[in-house]
Amino acid sequence: MAEWFNADGRLNADAFPGWQEIATFRQEQAAYWQSLGESELSHGAAVLVENQQAGLRTLNQQVVRMQQQGQHYNQAAQHMARMFDSSEGELIGTGSKLQETRKEIANILSESAALFYIGLKRGALTLGDARDRDDILGALWEVAPALSETSALAERLKMERENARSTVRQVTAEAAAKAELADQEWRRLVHEAQRTAARWAVRRNWLWRKESRNWRDRHAASEASIKTVEATYKEHMGLAAPVDYWKNKAAQHKESEFWTRLWVLIFFPAALAGMAYAFNETGVSLINAAKEAQVPGAPPFPNAIFIVASAGLASCAGLVFWAGRLLTKLYLSQHHLRQDAEERATMTETYLALIENSAASTEDRQVILNALFRNTPDGIVKEDGGLDPSIAAALGKFLAKP
Repeated sequence: MAEWFNADGRLNADAFPGWQEIATFRQEQAAYWQSLGESELSHGAAVLVENQQAGLRTLNQQVVRMQQQGQHYNQAAQHMARMFDSSEGELIGTGSKLQETRKEIANILSESAALFYIGLKRGALTLGDARDRDDILGALWEVAPALSETSALAERLKMERENARSTVRQVTAEAAAKAELADQEWRRLVHEAQRTAARWAVRRNWLWRKESRNWRDRHAASEASIKTVEATYKEHMGLAAPVDYWKNKAAQHKESEFWTRLWVLIFFPAALAGMAYAFNETGVSLINAAKEAQVPGAPPFPNAIFIVASAGLASCAGLVFWAGRLLTKLYLSQHHLRQDAEERATMTETYLALIENSAASTEDRQVILNALFRNTPDGIVKEDGGLDPSIAAALGKFLAKP
């Protein structure tokens, strides 16, 4: 890495604050030469890579031995600086000046030629190691700089010609591609315009039919609504009077029901109290008269008086029960008549509400009319039951007849 080396390309021993940094540096250098060794290189370049890898293995063994012996890490850093020295060292660091030159030569010639050049420059290789064309180019770069410059110039001219041809081919291909794209775009636009026109015509036709249907539907709905309102008005006007009539009847029957119920509640306690008083007074008077007749010299007490008194009391009791029964019938009659009137008014109002919501049918109208014009029950129990053997019942029926 660049921070391990100074600006002049020498390894900076002060850049290692501990053994960990020294180990990291050695791993980086080994990884760099390992990556070069995995690529296709010329014979001389491969020899240089093997020499550097062997030198790094030796350096690793020396540093590990120094650490095991307890020496200070700075001594190991100084030893590495001597090994990577640009003039006397055996190893070529990744941040040295030779590496910068290697990159420049690799851009002009090749990686193998650049490696052979720095191997000759450092003294790690000799001319006898040149076996391939790239090795010879790297050697020429070192021993005959002018020739290397001519070779580099020829190589550059060759590259320029290739670049010019490639550029012409690229421009021609791009022009043909653009012409093809323009033709395709024109055909696409024509096709899209045709499709757009067809869609517009179809949509306009669909919208026209839709508006026509909507107009017909609105016309039919308006006509039906007018007819419904007219029928509702007529039906409402025809049934509004019966509703008012039955509401008034219900109010009248409710008032009559209240007063008859009040008379019933007053009559029965008063009648029972009066009957108890009459029976008590009559019994006491008859018993006292019978006791006075038992006095010596007094005329005998006639027993027929008991029969006459009992018959009179029974007749009075029958009249009282008949009056109470009549009041009860009147109350029940008013009660039933009020309920019937309220039911008729409620049913009619419900039917009118159904008509306003267009929810009433012919069957509903028939039911309402039958309910309005049915016979009105009065709630009075008819005298058509079986025979009652009691004297009070017979007397009550007799008195109830006109």
